[in-house]
Amino acid sequence: MARVLPSAAINYTAHEQWKRILETDKNERTPGLRFMAGSLAGVTSATFTYPLDLIRARMAVTNKTMYV
Repeated sequence: MARVLPSAAINYTAHEQWKRILETDKNERTPGLRFMAGSLAGVTSATFTYPLDLIRARMAVTNKTMYV
């Protein structure tokens, strides 16, 4: 949960910002720009939450006695 919630929040916020930057709402039909905004939002979200995912993965494979 420590990775999923921030990822969703960043993804939602970044998507709105990328739509604004790419001006998708100014034109009527912009499926390509909306796709690009969604893709860039996913990249932005993954970039910021990757360290959390890396920590989770390392904790999953590390011996539990190391954390006691």
